[in-house]
Amino acid sequence: DGGIRLDTGPVEGVTAPTDEPFEILLEPGWNMIGSPFNFAVEWNLVQVDTMAIGDAVDKSIVEPPVRWVPGAGYRVGPTIFEPFEGYWVRNVSDPPVNVILNVPPLEYNSAMMARREAAEDPGDGWTIRITASSGDIRDTYNVVGVCSGASNDRDRLDRSDPPLYPGDGLTLYFPHAERERWTVDMRSGLCDVANGHAWAFDVAKSFSERQGSNAVAIEFDPDEGVPADVELVLVDRVLERLIDVREERRYGIYQGKRTYVNDAAATRFVLLVGDKEFVDSYEDRMPGLPNATILHPNYPNPFNPSTVISYELSETGHVSVAIYDVTGALVKIAENRVRTPGRYEVGWTGTNQAGEPVSSGVYFCRFEANGLVQTRKLILLK
Repeated sequence: DGGIRLDTGPVEGVTAPTDEPFEILLEPGWNMIGSPFNFAVEWNLVQVDTMAIGDAVDKSIVEPPVRWVPGAGYRVGPTIFEPFEGYWVRNVSDPPVNVILNVPPLEYNSAMMARREAAEDPGDGWTIRITASSGDIRDTYNVVGVCSGASNDRDRLDRSDPPLYPGDGLTLYFPHAERERWTVDMRSGLCDVANGHAWAFDVAKSFSERQGSNAVAIEFDPDEGVPADVELVLVDRVLERLIDVREERRYGIYQGKRTYVNDAAATRFVLLVGDKEFVDSYEDRMPGLPNATILHPNYPNPFNPSTVISYELSETGHVSVAIYDVTGALVKIAENRVRTPGRYEVGWTGTNQAGEPVSSGVYFCRFEANGLVQTRKLILLK
């Protein structure tokens, strides 16, 4: 009626019958599906074989759907099965078997009440939401937490990390045994034998070519239920740093393309949540602070469009990192601040102080800290 024509050629298309539920086969693992109808259906009315999808989730047969939103990334646990949209549904049956998703021909209306996803309502526990972003690419749904209904092994409250989305993709995930990757990792009550929990996580990224695209921000949002006397500490294994998450909710790193890490012991990050004794025991395993102030070679070099400059400080002091061209003219001030002892990174995206791209060529990084002056050659190739 609106003058819109849907062409399925060269294959002839037919509409799905609406006199009975439509069956969709779900093979073990991830399945990308779409609605068989041209109207929205409430996900809570969908069945897995003869079981309500909510019960199938509780029994760890399937996980809640994940919707792909172009330009915005994934949305975990949508309540409405919209037409002409794509959804990931993971069949986690054990042992692995095919199951049938039965979609009823019942159009959604505003009077229907959508069920909240269990992972967002931990009951008597608490959660910490973690977001990763690089420019306008964001992964917003990553949750750790504790509640009485959870276990330290996989259960109905945990969620698998969806496949890295097409194009420029970015995902934060928690690796587990047998190549499992989760986006929600709920645990049992806080005080176990170790007086705390350690969540190992990493960030996978499929792009690095865009200007400034290697700057990645990780943000933490603890809910109000997190006990005030519990310490929240982020461990950066690459820079060998411990960051108090209560004081620094946003942590920046520089990362180009990076594939998945399947071993929890090999991740870059660990989030520690526990008492002081638990955190101190982990800190004892970390290397000590640097015993010298030094500027390391940038990586990569040559580079395009960005490179990472790393340095170490043995004592608190003012740090200056500046980029100069071959004539000695100042191009960019990359760092100009007081730093405490530790290991740090700063990125340069091949731009000048005004944010304008500079031409290919040789540049020099001048590092000044604690009475030390060092220079490194940088080569920008376009």
